[in-house]
Amino acid sequence: MPRFSVTINPISNPTTYLLIPTPYSLKPIPYHLRPIRALSLAFPLRVGNLAPMKLLHIDASPRTIRSVTRKLSAGFINALRLTHPNLKVTHHDVGHHPPPFISDAWVGAAFSPADQHDPAMKGVLHHSDELTAELLACDRLLIASPMHNFTVSASLKAWIDQVVRADMTFKVTEEGVVPLLHGKKALIITARGGFVAGTDYDFQEPYLRKILDFIGITDVTFIHAEGVNNGEEARITAMTKASGELLNLAPTW
Repeated sequence: MPRFSVTINPISNPTTYLLIPTPYSLKPIPYHLRPIRALSLAFPLRVGNLAPMKLLHIDASPRTIRSVTRKLSAGFINALRLTHPNLKVTHHDVGHHPPPFISDAWVGAAFSPADQHDPAMKGVLHHSDELTAELLACDRLLIASPMHNFTVSASLKAWIDQVVRADMTFKVTEEGVVPLLHGKKALIITARGGFVAGTDYDFQEPYLRKILDFIGITDVTFIHAEGVNNGEEARITAMTKASGELLNLAPTW
């Protein structure tokens, strides 16, 4: 299999971080001149993947132009479309538009039998019901989130709290908790200021693995861009490394 490097341009059109495989080269290419032919040659469309894949994409970074995870996740979706041309993406920007935090009224409604919900309870749970339905309907889950204080961002935690729902994504039985999600995959793209993967400071990956396992998503892949706060060169190096890993993952994910 031929080797490919990743051509990036974090300056032009900074809201999109394109994954562009170009054999044995690494140099900036403007967005509008991206080599679509090169991408097609690298990953030819597969007839077997013409069935639509439903992807739920969660962006949890509060940043825009300087966001590492937004650029990496957008680039991954570009690459994913080459093997899944009928890809259907549902996107939530919880970093800029976070879901509400759970409240006393929310807890009371969420843990009451659905047939006992009055209009006020239904109103409290309306947003949560929509977010949970999207998670239930998707085939793949893509979460792009920076590490904040060694763990997940507050906005991502708010989304998680809205979708980890009793009798919807998990069920409590006499034998214990039963996950209600099956057959889904998740990809988590993170950005870390330092190098914490595999250390006692990393509470982000263990937490996300545990909470996703709790609702039944056990096939989870993590791609970390680490050391992004160690200067511009280190940031570009981290993004390039993560982009290469995502580019290799896209054809088989």
